[in-house]
Amino acid sequence: MSEQIENSLQVHKLIETRANIDEKVMLHYLQKFSGEVYSSALDIACGLGVTTRMLKKCFHIERLFGIDIEDELIDYAKKNYDKGIEYMVGDAMNLPFEDCAFDLTFSRMLFEVCPQIEKILDEIIRVTNKGGRIVFWGNLETTPQIYPHPLYYNKYIESERKILRATRKLQYNPLQLYSLLKRKKLKEIEFVPVVKDINNFNREELIKYYFEEFDIDKNLLVTLGFFSANEIKEYERSLLSIMKSEESYYYFLEYYITAIVDF
Repeated sequence: MSEQIENSLQVHKLIETRANIDEKVMLHYLQKFSGEVYSSALDIACGLGVTTRMLKKCFHIERLFGIDIEDELIDYAKKNYDKGIEYMVGDAMNLPFEDCAFDLTFSRMLFEVCPQIEKILDEIIRVTNKGGRIVFWGNLETTPQIYPHPLYYNKYIESERKILRATRKLQYNPLQLYSLLKRKKLKEIEFVPVVKDINNFNREELIKYYFEEFDIDKNLLVTLGFFSANEIKEYERSLLSIMKSEESYYYFLEYYITAIVDF
């Protein structure tokens, strides 16, 4: 296995861990739609297939597809998950399906990593049947709000903002997606903030969800000169210590958006 594929799988393993922790939250929020029956459904940017399996638990679906642009992830999903799900390689900006192919289209954390939001949304609307439901799940805040603050906290937040601006990821805003759905005149649009905090998760779960040890040699903050390697190490130790402390409180925000395609 090449180093690039190995690194990609490591990243997606972390995403898989977070998706598994998210599953109970998603099932809770989406259960009000669980009585709906869909002849076909699509999970876009399915990765290793965690959310695709979640869809199968949550909804009555006759045919379920998972699609991702990375073929090694699709290979992994095919080998390790439910054989009743059809996985394939494909691009969210050019979905390989006919118009009105699905009664339900779903995606978790897609817009955070993909450019051209409106183009992707138009593709999703195109492949969704009239009267079909679309559901998006994603992040409102990716860095936890935490008190007391870890060492270098403000510097870390500002550095993350600089990276977002440099990589254009700041162009994505969930409220923008909500506005696009309104502009495109979809029906029954809901935007629901989801608080992920220590009142709803135990500390170990939240630490597992958020905290990851930095690879100092490859850390972008260090590479770009925003932090020294020692500062990153100190920030990491401080953050983990505070997250473990019973005296601290922290949270971060996710959301889900759902709408009906009615044209």
